[in-house]
Amino acid sequence: MGTHLTDRTILVATIVAAGITLSGTAFGQSTDQSVAGPAVEVAGNGGDIEAGGASVVIRGPADTIRTGGAHVDIRSDTTDDVWAFGGQVAVDGSVGRNLRAGGALVRISGSVEGDTGAGGVVIEIDATIGGGLDAGGANLTIARGTTVGGRLRGGGAVVRMAGDVAEDVELFGAVIAFSGRAGGDVTLTGEQIDIGGLASIAGNLTVISRNEPTISDAASITGTVEVVRPADDWVDVPDWLWPFGFAIFFAAGTILAGLVLLLFGGRLLPASAVKVRDQPITSLALGLLIVIAIPVIGLILLATGIGVTAAVAVFLTLPFFLVFGFVTVATGLPGSVLIASGQDLGPFRAFFLLIVGSIVLALVGLIPWVGPLAVAIALLVGVGAFGRTVVGRLRRREPEPAPVPEAPPAPAPTGQPGVTAAPATPPAAAAEPAPSPEPTLPQPEAEPAPEGPTPTDSAESSDEPPRS
Repeated sequence: MGTHLTDRTILVATIVAAGITLSGTAFGQSTDQSVAGPAVEVAGNGGDIEAGGASVVIRGPADTIRTGGAHVDIRSDTTDDVWAFGGQVAVDGSVGRNLRAGGALVRISGSVEGDTGAGGVVIEIDATIGGGLDAGGANLTIARGTTVGGRLRGGGAVVRMAGDVAEDVELFGAVIAFSGRAGGDVTLTGEQIDIGGLASIAGNLTVISRNEPTISDAASITGTVEVVRPADDWVDVPDWLWPFGFAIFFAAGTILAGLVLLLFGGRLLPASAVKVRDQPITSLALGLLIVIAIPVIGLILLATGIGVTAAVAVFLTLPFFLVFGFVTVATGLPGSVLIASGQDLGPFRAFFLLIVGSIVLALVGLIPWVGPLAVAIALLVGVGAFGRTVVGRLRRREPEPAPVPEAPPAPAPTGQPGVTAAPATPPAAAAEPAPSPEPTLPQPEAEPAPEGPTPTDSAESSDEPPRS
């Protein structure tokens, strides 16, 4: 028994595998083998198997199998239910009870003791089914070797039915080709309906179409044949087919919203998807906080009376986070298993991952009880990752201006004429030097005085005024 639990693999095992771990806990079942990783190979030992990853291969006997991933290949004999979901799903072996499978491409062969449910884009069934069969997809094919012990309900754009059904058959599609056998009544609703020569119907045939069906003369129909033309363009859709239509609509809306975000959001979507891949647990906590905090803040502003306008603005941010949060997790979820950590998600790669993730999450949501819970957890992860990226971009500061370099010190005086050096300012902390004594200049020698008194001397030496 091996367990590899990192942030990325916890996300894969929980969401891509349609709530594998949650379902085991919810129903109180023990887990004998639980493995998650990029590439998983499990050899069954007769116990329960839970596996999730980019590539999942299961061989050997098992009790219950719950698995999901981009590529799922099951060749195992089980005594209980099998749940398999992913991009490409192949189930071959013996299923002891019921089988539930969904993905872009689903192939079912082998045998199923109980009921079988399959949904996706392309559905191919060539198996022995003891119970009933519910299947829906863009292209649904039920091969000639298929036997169904109960009733058959199927739908799609193109439906081909060549198997053997013990009870009633109800098919819905744009184009329906029926060449199988039915032990009960057959109801076909569509635009173009063809009943082949190998068709065998033990009960009545009812065709609901605006066009006349094509019925081969070699076809065997025990009961009556009735063609019903609807009164208007609306065609009654069986109740069981509505969830598949909603899943297709939901996936298409997610892809459209992601395309808008890629065109006008720059690298916001790839950056948010990376956080789903690298930080799923913290993104889950932040997403839960955002979903709770926005209504609380809006109600507080609404209660003040003067914050009605602000409250409306706050409430409107919630659908913004929910829509683009789901786009984020639809992109980051397959990126967690298909793109190695550290690799960049460019716009084209992000759009491809968005398509794959939207289909997988839409199909996971069809699983009773566990599916909506897994999708809700995925939504919270996406909201947290998207919110973290948006807040990070809003808080991004402008780069600080580069510091201005200080002016270089003035050069020392050169002594050359015409060059004046700026006086250098002494440091503030340095003490001023004591003034140096001025140099004493030599006094010139006194000339000898002339003999005899001068007039000035005579005047100064006598009190009498000079005679004229």
